[in-house]
Amino acid sequence: MRAVRHQPDRKYELRDHVGAFGERTRKKAPPAVTHAEAFYYLKQLESQTPLVFRLRDGEEIRGVLDWYDRDCFRVNLEEGGHVVLRKAAIAYLHKAPSSPEPSPPASDGDAEPDPA
Repeated sequence: MRAVRHQPDRKYELRDHVGAFGERTRKKAPPAVTHAEAFYYLKQLESQTPLVFRLRDGEEIRGVLDWYDRDCFRVNLEEGGHVVLRKAAIAYLHKAPSSPEPSPPASDGDAEPDPA
């Protein structure tokens, strides 16, 4: 039986590469802060998108984002008024599902008989 050598996963290795002036440099790690979260909140705030906030205790809050900062959201509630939510109390948030449009009533003359 042959011994199989394990090849390390090179996908996550930092490799040396040659810079613009011929010096050897290390690839830099990706940035820790991408500002994607702030961009998402700003987009939802500007478009007045209805959101659903699911809190860690299971409560669900529905409303539109009014403002946010590093630690909190202020949400204008669907039923009126507003509430300030701490980000630490939120399990997750998502866009509120849009209400389905009513389908036109089916007429009896066009429907095919049920083969039962």
